[in-house]
Amino acid sequence: MKPHIYKKFIIFLCIACFAYEISADSYPQYRLDDSSLLNDGVINVKSQGRNANTNDDSKSFSSQSGFYTSLYVWGKSYSQKGGVKEDEARKWYGRASFSPEFGWQKKTDRLETLVLVSPIVTYAEKDDTRLNTYRLSDGEALVSSRLNFSQFRLRAEGGRGFQRLDKNGFLFANLANYGEIGWEYLPLNVRGSLLGAEFQSSIAYSNRDRTESPLRIQGGDLVWEPKLLLNSFRIFHYQYSEPKQSAQRADLFRQEEPFRPYGFFRYSGLEWESEPFWKAKIEGSAIRVEGRRENGTNPFYSQNTRQSSNAWLATLGATWKEESYSIFVRALYATKDPTFHTDQNSNGYASIKGDPRGYLAPFSILLLRDWNAKQDTVFSGVDSPRKPIYENSGLQYYQTGVSKEWGKGWSTTLGTGLGISYIGRGLELIAAGGWKSETGYLVAGAAYAWVRPGMDESVLLDEIRRPIPTREYFRWYASAGIRF
Repeated sequence: MKPHIYKKFIIFLCIACFAYEISADSYPQYRLDDSSLLNDGVINVKSQGRNANTNDDSKSFSSQSGFYTSLYVWGKSYSQKGGVKEDEARKWYGRASFSPEFGWQKKTDRLETLVLVSPIVTYAEKDDTRLNTYRLSDGEALVSSRLNFSQFRLRAEGGRGFQRLDKNGFLFANLANYGEIGWEYLPLNVRGSLLGAEFQSSIAYSNRDRTESPLRIQGGDLVWEPKLLLNSFRIFHYQYSEPKQSAQRADLFRQEEPFRPYGFFRYSGLEWESEPFWKAKIEGSAIRVEGRRENGTNPFYSQNTRQSSNAWLATLGATWKEESYSIFVRALYATKDPTFHTDQNSNGYASIKGDPRGYLAPFSILLLRDWNAKQDTVFSGVDSPRKPIYENSGLQYYQTGVSKEWGKGWSTTLGTGLGISYIGRGLELIAAGGWKSETGYLVAGAAYAWVRPGMDESVLLDEIRRPIPTREYFRWYASAGIRF
């Protein structure tokens, strides 16, 4: 390609990416997201906005004047046992949430408007060497509007609400204060938006920590659904920022505030899914993150305290679908930091505030471990109060299995996974099943894993070592939700 043609191509691509959208997704059914585990755990980001997604969702009650109400009750519980001596004791977590939604919708030929308020009350318990109890309160309050033209739509929304930035939950899926503008071009089935959001690193549905400055996300995405060869294609770019926060002493008017590292990280990626052909479909994704975090208070010596990150994650999967059953094969690779704790580079992938469900993550031992460990894992759920930690040993995970639909909403899944991570090389068996409908779901599953650590242990003296025997883990996960 000639240089001037190459430059024109790059300019055209940049303009197209901006014009065809540069978004996230908010939808009322996020409270029942665990029902996706009865399929493949994937929740596609369509960038339609809360107004359109609420139109597609049925309500418990609606009046002619536009007022409506819905009531959501959902909860989950999981337990894990096994591994090293510190982890052999059973660990348990349980959470139950109650959330009524009150809204008003007005629709004309040209304008659609949604106003909603939805408090969320949560009770949670976590038994990890000691029992901790949480009584949490949070909620949603937002306004969403959309202008309709013959072939074009414009929308804007803002307030506090749920936002999802990727289909697997490997990037961000949590409540946030946000503002969003977007549009849709109907002939090409293209849509998207620009997003700015603020959130905190505390556990989901908890009160704001007044000693922590809000974390920020800015960016957007492009969503295209051609329905020809590709069912959907999405590219995105988000910048995650941690603001500088100097240490403050406590006095009569304010609380003590510790120094917090600051910096920024840019997440760029794509997601795609093919149209079914010969009863099969292929899907994949890739995310690259690069940025830096400053750990020092003196900006003149920041080069000595700076941690730089350059990492990526990629997934690839294929599903063969028959009338009542399907066979799937999936692979996931997340880069590791090859110089672990020996330099200023932290090149392991980490999510901003993920809620993994793809790859049957809530059931998996090798993919998702929510408990304390000597090294930080690639993924952690929204119930883990922490910021992204890029100093990790990465992950390779390969999964295959079969899902069977029994009718009337019932289905089961049997799978096996191979994983390579800091805990070693492991094999796990997963069994899950449950029921779902338009108004509720019930899902439960368990996994058993055999892991061979990739290191030796010392015997009396460091010079005398022996291989560590294979470790065994057991984990179960159960979740249920209903909308009245």
